Amino acid sequence: MGPMPILNVGGVIIRCWMKAEEAVCKNLPRDSDEEHITNLFRGELEKELEKASNSGGVEAAFVRDLQKSFPDFDVHEMRTKIARRLVATVAFHPKQVEGKTGGDLGIVLVRPDVQESFGWSQVTVKGDYRRGLLCQAKLLRGDSSWGTLTKAQEKNLPDKLKYSGLLLYKYLDEARRKLHPFEWQLTSGTSIADVIQWLRSGIFPSLKKSREVLDALVKGRIGTDVPEVIERDITPPLKRTSLTIRVHWKDDSAPPTAVYLRKKTQTLTQEHIVQSQ
Repeated sequence: MGPMPILNVGGVIIRCWMKAEEAVCKNLPRDSDEEHITNLFRGELEKELEKASNSGGVEAAFVRDLQKSFPDFDVHEMRTKIARRLVATVAFHPKQVEGKTGGDLGIVLVRPDVQESFGWSQVTVKGDYRRGLLCQAKLLRGDSSWGTLTKAQEKNLPDKLKYSGLLLYKYLDEARRKLHPFEWQLTSGTSIADVIQWLRSGIFPSLKKSREVLDALVKGRIGTDVPEVIERDITPPLKRTSLTIRVHWKDDSAPPTAVYLRKKTQTLTQEHIVQSQ
C-alpha cells in the first residue's frame, strides 16, 4: 500500500516554492554562484512556509487530504486528533567535507503518512515518510557553458540517475543579477553519457519548471522513498548540501501512532440521540 496522497498540502508547498523562487530570481548579489543562489532560495522558502503555517493553511490543507482519503471518518475528529497544529518548515544542511562539489544538492520532502487500520475505527499515523531527489545544480557561465561533471560524479552518478536530476540556473541580464526561473532536467531512464552531452551542448531534451518537478515529487512519480538510499545518496550527513521540507506538528507535538476516529454514522447517531432527549 502506498503512502496517503497529500495533494492539498503539496499544493501549499508548491505555491510557497514558486513565490520563493520568484523572489530570488528578481534580484541577486552580482554573479552569485550555485551555492549562494541555493542558500538565498532556502531563506525565501523558509519565510513563505512560515506564513502558510501561521495562517493555518498547512493544517487546513491536510484536513482536506484526510477527507479525501478517509471520507467515512468524522472531519472534526480528524482535524482535532490528527491535523491540529500541523506546520511546514525547511531545514538546510550545508556540506562540511572538503572536496565535495558545491553542485551536489539533496532535496527531501518529509511528511505524515496516515493509514487506516482495517477492521477497526482507527488509523495509524507515521510522521516521517520521506521522498528525496538528488540534484546537480548547474549555473550557466558567462562564456555560455554549463561546466562539466567531476570525475567522481561521472563514476558515482550512473547508479543514481533514476532518482536524480539537473537543477539549472541561468542569468537573464549582463549584470548577472536576475535569474531565469529555475529549470530542471530529470535523468531517470538516461545514461551518464547523455548527461555529459547535455552539459557540453547546452541542449536538454525535456526541461521542466519547478512546479512540475515538485508536483511529481509530491505524487511519488520521481525520486525515491527508500530510507537507506536517501540517507546514503541524497542526504549523507555533512557530505552533501541538503534542503529538507518538513511537514510536521508544531513543537513536534505529534499525535499517538494509533488514533481512534468516529465514523460519520456514529456522529450522526449521537447527534440524533441528543436531539431526541
